[in-house]
Amino acid sequence: MLAIELPHRPGQLLKVAEHLGKHHINIEHSFLTVELPKKKAIVIMETNDPNKAEKILKDAGFNLCKEIVEPPESLATPLATELEMYPRGDKEELIKIMASGESSFFEFKSTMRYDIHTHIVNKELGAEICKSIAAFMNSNGGVVLIGVNADGTVRGLDDDFKTLGKLQNKDGFLLAFSDIITSWDMLEYTPLMDYYFADIDGTEIFVVEVRRSVKREAWLERGEFYIRAASSDRRLNPRQTTMYINERWPRKRHLIR
Repeated sequence: MLAIELPHRPGQLLKVAEHLGKHHINIEHSFLTVELPKKKAIVIMETNDPNKAEKILKDAGFNLCKEIVEPPESLATPLATELEMYPRGDKEELIKIMASGESSFFEFKSTMRYDIHTHIVNKELGAEICKSIAAFMNSNGGVVLIGVNADGTVRGLDDDFKTLGKLQNKDGFLLAFSDIITSWDMLEYTPLMDYYFADIDGTEIFVVEVRRSVKREAWLERGEFYIRAASSDRRLNPRQTTMYINERWPRKRHLIR
């Protein structure tokens, strides 16, 4: 495993990948975090030839860390935003994300309450949103875009607004979102979320940025445990959950020696 210290600026990880790619080194696994007080990013990765990769990066002037004891506060930052994979609320970048499709860090939800098939309110849609939020918390963080179809096209929030009774606006939507989080017993996890409305060419969508949970695992109200696997939320069985929790939240967080 290699740990590379990088300036906390966009494009730095790309430089690492480019240097390794030129020498035919594959990145097989990677873990990213940020130490905000020092304004630096740490990339921990496994390659197919670690000795060669270490020499290449050192020769290129990158600073490799010999040991990391990572502070909990750095693990609490949202991977997708703090490493600036996209500027928050930037319309053009959100459009690019939607065009690229769902991934380990991005999930699209057409609606929050309105069932596009039955045309009535469906409370299970809120459960699906909470599954994605919990999965991101239990994995590496991510972003849920509500008002975006699975194919990346913008649907907007108008249908959801129409289900909100007398308060058919952003305020009503926020209240409904809060009710969903509360009903699925995720209110205690709200410090790990940031959410806001974004305008895409005159159409509103709702963006939920999710930090990964540092101190403990995130559960849904009915005792379900989810992680993010590729572009989907995967529910683990009891044995898998126990193993995952024991590995994910050890008592001591020595990531590399």
